[in-house]
Amino acid sequence: MTPSHPNIPPREGHPSGYLVQCLHVYKQYGREGEVFRDATLLVRHEDFLFVTGPSGSGKSTLLKMIFGMEPFDRGTILIGGRKLQDITRKEIPFFRRRIGLVFQDSRLLLHRSVFENVAIPLEAAGKEHFFIRKKVYQLLRFVGMEQKMGVPCLHLSEAERQKVAIARAVANDPVLMLADEPTGNLDTDAAQSVLELLGSVQARGVTVILATHDPALQEAVPGARAVRIAGGRIAEDILWPLAAELVNGNSA
Repeated sequence: MTPSHPNIPPREGHPSGYLVQCLHVYKQYGREGEVFRDATLLVRHEDFLFVTGPSGSGKSTLLKMIFGMEPFDRGTILIGGRKLQDITRKEIPFFRRRIGLVFQDSRLLLHRSVFENVAIPLEAAGKEHFFIRKKVYQLLRFVGMEQKMGVPCLHLSEAERQKVAIARAVANDPVLMLADEPTGNLDTDAAQSVLELLGSVQARGVTVILATHDPALQEAVPGARAVRIAGGRIAEDILWPLAAELVNGNSA
């Protein structure tokens, strides 16, 4: 029986050792052309992965597909060993609580306070008021924004907004963080600060997938991997036969 509150299994929860498996994926936008053609990507638990490529190559589309926000035409995407196609519409909100999202423009409610923005996912999850106050303070302390808890986000710098967005994204203790050009609006020093913070998120056991047009960012995160999207394919740094092996194993 399918659980009503599906969770992404922990690292040891799937024998493949991969949290994210995109296997032979095809995606096309009408007449605009093919975005992905037989694309495969394997992401291990607790990886920090940079997804690079020029504008329009499909970086944002890839993150949306992994989040279950964007459909794909053919292939298989598994998160924690579970196929996205098998997750029902009713289950999706619970599934997405284990995935954090950070965007280039932070997408905060600018006229609401730092505290209110970070509290939103906790309120949506039905957490009690006392728990929310304690958890939000801990999160803001983690990103270095506890002194601005009551400040409307409208009065924050771009870098500060991204720190608040990261705090909000990890509020429900995700196992996977998807970041779409999170440093695109930042100067070099601010971008470095945000990347270091995302590295701290990964150090807490969270798998991070970051899309960027700037491959040089990888140097800011020691031990990070990188793949590149080009011509509808994903240039991966593992053996392709293993991907084929996984496809055969999951097709049974």
